Amino acid sequence: MRDDAWMMTAGAKPLPAVRDTVPYIPRTSDGAIAPAPQARLDISRPVLVIDGGSRADLGLVRSLGFAGIRVHLLTTGRASVTAQSRYVTQTHAFPHASAPDAERVARIRAVAKSLSARPVLLASGDRTLRFLSRCRDQIADVVDHDLPDDRTVANCLDKSRFARVAARLALPVPKTWIPRNLATMQALAPRLEYPVFVKPAHGEAAANLPPQVRRAGKGWQVKSAAELIASYRLFARHGMTEIVVQEYIHGADSELASVHVYVDPRGRVVGSFTGMKARAWPPDAGVGTAVTSRRNEQLISAATQIVEKMRYTGFAILQFKRDARKNEFRLIEINCRYGTWTELPSRCGCNFPVAAYAAITGQRVPALAQQDGASWLDFSRDFAALIAYRRTGAWTWARYLRSLASVRCWAFFAVDDPAPFLWQLFKRQAK
Repeated sequence: MRDDAWMMTAGAKPLPAVRDTVPYIPRTSDGAIAPAPQARLDISRPVLVIDGGSRADLGLVRSLGFAGIRVHLLTTGRASVTAQSRYVTQTHAFPHASAPDAERVARIRAVAKSLSARPVLLASGDRTLRFLSRCRDQIADVVDHDLPDDRTVANCLDKSRFARVAARLALPVPKTWIPRNLATMQALAPRLEYPVFVKPAHGEAAANLPPQVRRAGKGWQVKSAAELIASYRLFARHGMTEIVVQEYIHGADSELASVHVYVDPRGRVVGSFTGMKARAWPPDAGVGTAVTSRRNEQLISAATQIVEKMRYTGFAILQFKRDARKNEFRLIEINCRYGTWTELPSRCGCNFPVAAYAAITGQRVPALAQQDGASWLDFSRDFAALIAYRRTGAWTWARYLRSLASVRCWAFFAVDDPAPFLWQLFKRQAK
């Protein structure tokens, strides 16, 4: 292809899929799963969490709270669901994400200096991650963190940059093409095997599209060359010209797997966890809405090799999907921050935020041992996903109800922290 186009084919051998062992569900006397006990830590230093208004923030706050770590939430308003958590020690007013970096940095510095001990800063959400990474030098004298270096963060957030890194390191990703302009797309489209999967190089660019143009999910399936070219024309008219085209990975959403790892400053993986997604919203392109703790040693081994090749340190989530036709796992993306269902591994023996806290504060990382079988559920999104799955015959009511038997933690509800769920219900009724 010409210089204005770029194509990447993974050089690494894809990972053959393996099925897991029969899950074990550890339970307390009332049937619930309690947070695994942690090694004794010095928890005198607080943690700052920027409230991005997502489920990830709540899971991060709860995970820290399980260990008794004080959490100071920087939030744009007290109406936040996360702000209602009993594990939030104090809330602090914080500028909106659209505010200038200087204003937000100044507020972090002011809050950090007001605390009795130097705080630790942990990130959830891509927008928060991007902000903290680019402003890290401006807050380095008042907070500690474990973010990967800025180049690694940028490489993982920018899907086109990640494709280049994957090619250079021979990571097991799908074939990827990055058209530079409409002419390149028109030349590329007729040569592809359909369907293909298309996603924006920058998630924020997609979020800024007009509502009538915006697509739900992380990307979308395209079934023909004409549709691919038409989509590119539409997005380009609204300013989004950087997109990534990938070989479509055939298989149900239940073939999606997430490997969570924590890599200490010396480059050693000191903890790992595998979650298998049962459903996602929107189907075929979204985030997990029902996820089960199910350890997969082969994927953990692959994830370990990947972070070693990248010289990665800190917390990471590596997303994989099994190709149903080839029975091979492919790497989809790497997230450098805590995700939507952080609470699931924390309640199943792998509290990564606490592990990060220990590493950042120079303490020994508590043992992380995954307990299999428990599931996390985001009911509102999951129910919407079920309706869509039922239209295609992928899920029946009977199968869905059986899958709920393993649910032990939820996006908002928690027996030991009920206020966020109740607050969410109140806000819905008030609308």
